[in-house]
Amino acid sequence: MKGRVCVSYMVVALLIVCSSSAWSARGDLIKSFSFGGSKLTMDYSSHRLYAANPQQNRLEVIDTRSMSHIASVPVGASPRVAAVSPDGTRVYVANTGDSTISVVDASSFAVLNTFRTQFSPWDLEVGLEDRLYVTTQGYQDNWWGFLQIDGNTGEARDVTNDQRWMYRRGFVEISQDRTLLYFGNSGLSPATLSKYDVSTPTMVGLGGNQSMGSNGMELTLSHDGKMIYYGLGGSFGYGYWLGQLRTSDFGLQGTLDAGQSDSIALSPTDSYLYRVHFWGAGGVDIYSLSNYQKIGGFAIGTSHAGDIVIDETGTRLFASFVDRINVFDTGFAPIPEPSTILALLCGLGGMIWRKRK
Repeated sequence: MKGRVCVSYMVVALLIVCSSSAWSARGDLIKSFSFGGSKLTMDYSSHRLYAANPQQNRLEVIDTRSMSHIASVPVGASPRVAAVSPDGTRVYVANTGDSTISVVDASSFAVLNTFRTQFSPWDLEVGLEDRLYVTTQGYQDNWWGFLQIDGNTGEARDVTNDQRWMYRRGFVEISQDRTLLYFGNSGLSPATLSKYDVSTPTMVGLGGNQSMGSNGMELTLSHDGKMIYYGLGGSFGYGYWLGQLRTSDFGLQGTLDAGQSDSIALSPTDSYLYRVHFWGAGGVDIYSLSNYQKIGGFAIGTSHAGDIVIDETGTRLFASFVDRINVFDTGFAPIPEPSTILALLCGLGGMIWRKRK
């Protein structure tokens, strides 16, 4: 009888860990940090959130497990976005205000170096051997460009083609193995999506797509690298819409009539998509990527959020504002770590084996 009770408890525990949550309160404010942020960078491997804080010229670091603020790192002027090196030891921060990139040690949070760039950096990704891929901000032709920078020496190479205007405020995303780079232009017609092989120091173009509409607003790569999401306007019967495209051939997999938005986030399993309302009161809509339908949403304040990301458990949404970073409950159950499921299954198996013996 005692063995049966233990087995029952183990089964119940496994079901609780793996089932959807019935007690989560979607949209509840879990925590608020008293500093603002521009773009947010979630690093699942270290359980950290990096927030570029342009108001105070700092990189803010949050431990997403303990929900604690663990560091404020002084960087250059008006930092906009941060990116983590492949080995997780460095964080690179693009400082739009003074055309520099800060190199931060991810353990000591010391600033190891500061590189001055040819153009004011806008978006940033880190490839193999810490090669940086940087798009730029600008309103004149000599301020536009697409840079490849050696993250160890700061040596820069302009990889812009003859259409320099195309790269102004462009978006970049990189695959998890750091071998494929994706670029989407911003606010132009036509909207252009391009792919590059960056497995070596020489970037190689792998084609693109220019038949999707105009006015690109957001680019997000799925965690599994199979899909890329591009926020666009003026095509497929929508005013503003979100396209789900296959990374293999840039073919259109699906569309979301999500309206105008400049910030989206994906759940860790790529099952759900979150988008920020661009106009009016601050809010987030949630879409199922199995049928592209809206399944819910919640308010996140009275102002527009600059960026959103989802933590590794899928239960928390971080939203950046000018003067704060707020954390909300997504309403979904936590995604159990493989070690947790394995431990429960091993315990259950051991009990059954002892019972038979």
